Amino acid sequence: MLWKRVVTAIVLLPLLLLALFKLPATGIAVVITVAVMLATWEMTALIGFTQSWQRLIYSICIGVVGVSGSLWVLRGGDIVPILVIALAWWLYAIVHIFREDGSYGGVFGSMPGRMIAGALVMLPTWLAFLFLFVADDSAPQLLLYVLVLVWIADSFAYFSGRAWGKHKLAPAVSPGKSVEGVIGGLSGVALVSLLGGYYLWGLAGQALILWLAVSLVTGAVSVTGDLIESIFKRRAGVKDSGQLLPGHGGMFDRIDALTAAIPVFALGWMTLLKASG
Repeated sequence: MLWKRVVTAIVLLPLLLLALFKLPATGIAVVITVAVMLATWEMTALIGFTQSWQRLIYSICIGVVGVSGSLWVLRGGDIVPILVIALAWWLYAIVHIFREDGSYGGVFGSMPGRMIAGALVMLPTWLAFLFLFVADDSAPQLLLYVLVLVWIADSFAYFSGRAWGKHKLAPAVSPGKSVEGVIGGLSGVALVSLLGGYYLWGLAGQALILWLAVSLVTGAVSVTGDLIESIFKRRAGVKDSGQLLPGHGGMFDRIDALTAAIPVFALGWMTLLKASG
């Protein structure tokens, strides 16, 4: 129900902002660890594990890799290879979505494939989120920008789709999403990126154009994160990944778009720095 979504958002948003503005990098590492591990636990059911011990072992494996990676990031380690792998995964995901006919095959057609897909969804997000906080001299500005960007993309897409949506984007995966909705979402992203790039980061000329390009790619790929979770849920025959957040479903439901947006934006931001540099 709408009122549950609103109440949950009112409670969670101040807590998120408080964490981003008040916690040190180690505190942010703990917050993202909790969020991703909750989402991972929900994903284990969507992958197809039926026994609690199976779900626990998979979650522990993800947790060990994620915590180890977090320590690497906190020490200034290079995560570019991880981000490149994430980009390759999301490019595959885009191709898969547009070829999906309702059979949910490919990497999603087997248990090992879904296990690998789950790791590729969760781990790069975990490390990229922390990286954007650690590497940003004006933290949490970059993280807030990505969060706002995804929210704008989703909100503009929702209202544009309701008003003008006629052409289905991926009917076998999510019948409610339309091409017109995506165009509306990207229009909102373009506006936010130009205003943010110019007024917050002082970008102009080629740097502003690159910033716009990175933002548009991030907004577009955020839709892919949502659709990939939809494939997991459709295979499992469920509407939501969990019931943790009233009106919103589970933690995975809340971060699905971010799982694609954050690592892609992190890689784009690093590329932008080198191009500007």
